[in-house]
Amino acid sequence: MEEKYQEIQMLDLMQRPAFLAEDGIITHVNAAAARYLLRPGTSLASLLTSGTEELADFSQGLLHLTLQLDGFDFEATIVRNSGKDIVLLENTGDASPLRTLALAALELRMPMANASALTDRMLPMAVENGEPKMQEYAAQLNRRMMQMQRIISNMSDCALFGEENEKNLEYTEITGFLKEQLDIAAGALAQAGITLEYTLPETRIYTLAYPQKLERAVYNLLSNAAKFSPPGSTIRAQLRHNGNRLAFSVLDQGPGIDPAGDIFTRYLRQPGLEDPRFGLGLGMVLIRAAAKLHGGAVLVDHPEEVGTRFTMTMAIVQRKTTEVRSHTLRIDYAGERDHCLLELSDVLPVSLYALENLK
Repeated sequence: MEEKYQEIQMLDLMQRPAFLAEDGIITHVNAAAARYLLRPGTSLASLLTSGTEELADFSQGLLHLTLQLDGFDFEATIVRNSGKDIVLLENTGDASPLRTLALAALELRMPMANASALTDRMLPMAVENGEPKMQEYAAQLNRRMMQMQRIISNMSDCALFGEENEKNLEYTEITGFLKEQLDIAAGALAQAGITLEYTLPETRIYTLAYPQKLERAVYNLLSNAAKFSPPGSTIRAQLRHNGNRLAFSVLDQGPGIDPAGDIFTRYLRQPGLEDPRFGLGLGMVLIRAAAKLHGGAVLVDHPEEVGTRFTMTMAIVQRKTTEVRSHTLRIDYAGERDHCLLELSDVLPVSLYALENLK
């Protein structure tokens, strides 16, 4: 009883909308959530716009899905403890923090593109004499440029990542698509002393999807896992198929992440000194947006004594007509650079960014 009272006190002190639910029924609503006509006694499942099946299977950890209150869309982070759910809401209609980052990225894109072009022209000339130290500096500079390009791309794309035109949907064979990404990542991560093992269904699974969004979500999941994985450890990836649902999970052997409710909204925090591995938190924005676009949710849990598992789910959607359409021509977000080296630039060794490896 005392624990429940403390939880209610904590919710009432929050400025963001939040509520408490027990056995799927809302039992307490803070003042910010009450403004959206939310009342105790409401079924949590009745509010969901995605993640219904994921909530039904949810037993522990942190679950991120979407719901609607009084006509407003919300991202919801659910923390489960002893059968009670603390639900923290973020109004997706207020994308001003992400738009601010996107505007900053817009200002950075042109000087970054110019710097990249000059670097591409200058470095081959600088290492022509074969001096080892100059070659090392060139590799370090290449890696730093890719890290900056990745940050700018994430800042630029996060504001619009959850918005997509249905014309960009492509009929995708998910098993083969993931195998290609995982094979490339496994070879790169091996150079960092990290083993990537994966398990995929033996059957081909076709669905309508946004391949570029999925690729970036997969690489962000792998990058997050590698950041917290000590050398010599193993990252395990798995794709599970259950009915019309897919679940792609990545499990690391790191120290584990405290299941705090701000893991999906770190970009909203105040600047401060902290573990640099967490970064801006925009990778999680891309992951959760990709899950939402594909009718899924994101689960964070700790199935083993060590490590953290991130799971992104998606719905299998089949085309109702026999229409066949070619792949959509789109601008490459990586500027025609190697996607794996770009997306994993925070965790891969400098040696992979030597000029001879980038040709």
